[in-house]
Amino acid sequence: MSTAYQSLENKVLTQLNAHESTSVTAAEAIYQGTALKTDASIADEAFFLSRVRDAILDAEHQVIRMICLTEGHPRRSIWRSTTTLTLINNAVVMPTAFAYGRLSYSNRELDERSAAEVDAMIRDTDYLNGVAVYYYAKTGNTITATVSPILLEYFDRTKPAAASHPSTLSTLFDSTADVMEAPDEFAEAIVFLACGSLALTAGSLQEQSASYFRLAAEILAQEGVKAVPHDLSDQRPAQKRAEQGV
Repeated sequence: MSTAYQSLENKVLTQLNAHESTSVTAAEAIYQGTALKTDASIADEAFFLSRVRDAILDAEHQVIRMICLTEGHPRRSIWRSTTTLTLINNAVVMPTAFAYGRLSYSNRELDERSAAEVDAMIRDTDYLNGVAVYYYAKTGNTITATVSPILLEYFDRTKPAAASHPSTLSTLFDSTADVMEAPDEFAEAIVFLACGSLALTAGSLQEQSASYFRLAAEILAQEGVKAVPHDLSDQRPAQKRAEQGV
């Protein structure tokens, strides 16, 4: 995990042919990052820096999400956490997270059953002639279980603090010191995913957005991550889609 955000930005701008330059030398300096980028470095107002950087961080967030949702993926453990949940009235609301893994009680993994089955077990203490049972049911973001407390394994990621506001994004892109959290092998998927998102509202590039999403999905598939172009293009929050006019 050593790919700098600045490198991702350079690749996105190059893919979109968005570098403003008066010579090959100037273009090379912008691409390599030896010249500090400003909005004047951009040839198309659709790709001003804050928007490009926001798209890159959104793309990284989506890629990590897809990794976390791919059960058994070796990179999934990077974002693994556990928390102990004490059930109240046999139920608990799960914390916000990308994905959930095992549920256990005293190192014993719980098996999933239907909500009706678990409810019946809880209501009838003689369900299995007094033998303890270890089951859970999931309804929306609520877990019901026959035992408590339970240990929940989950996979989550918090975006960098600098991503909270456009005015602070530059702190992640002004040098090669700040590197992405996603593993390096997913850098190109992030680039294509960001390009697809940006191309959706870039006039002449709109038709190319599907190609970018497809390329991102192909890279993810090669790395063992379950994703299809439709999943990727639709993962942007509704508010983000509205902001981008889509």
